[in-house]
Amino acid sequence: MIEIYDLDDVSFLKEYQSFFQNNHVEVDEKHPVKKHVHASFIENQSLAISFLNNYNAIYEDWIRLREFRFMFKLEPDKPTMWPHIDFEPKDCTRLRSRVKRILVYANEVWDDSWGGGTYFSPFEAYECTHRYTPRTSKKVFIENATRVENKPGRAVIFDVDEYHLPQEFSGNTHPRFIYGGLLIRSDSLDLIEKLEVPNAKTGRAVIGLK
Repeated sequence: MIEIYDLDDVSFLKEYQSFFQNNHVEVDEKHPVKKHVHASFIENQSLAISFLNNYNAIYEDWIRLREFRFMFKLEPDKPTMWPHIDFEPKDCTRLRSRVKRILVYANEVWDDSWGGGTYFSPFEAYECTHRYTPRTSKKVFIENATRVENKPGRAVIFDVDEYHLPQEFSGNTHPRFIYGGLLIRSDSLDLIEKLEVPNAKTGRAVIGLK
């Protein structure tokens, strides 16, 4: 399930543009796609929290997992990534009603004519491969997926097993910024210690349970 939330005032985004632009990121230069996708863990926890505080009215009774705070920087006129899920498929059944993903489109200015939205498709639509991708071509996925428009400050909440794909974009010279977070239902605090996020310490490619 996909839920879309727009804010009346997104002027706060301007405060974070310099940080998003300069936040240290590492890429896999040898990978044909990943070298264009800068995904970085936000070391500055207080800044990440202050950014997400602008969305406290969304799922206000749910907990924001502080250990999951990522910034994605995507380049114009470059491939983004493949459709994928962010969780171990075997864990999705246990987590589906207890955990949600949140993406925030963090550019202060964006024109939808550039592209840069996000495609979503339910897990049930495709068999999942061992690489956490749907067993279909990228072209077919896009043709059958639901596209959410990139709008400054827009937050998208979706289920843990929702396939998603950032849309490529062209026509501007600035990177696309996306804040990625994780919400946990207030009666499921036991998951805070059980969820392992993808980073060098855990060695995980996606989120999973210990």
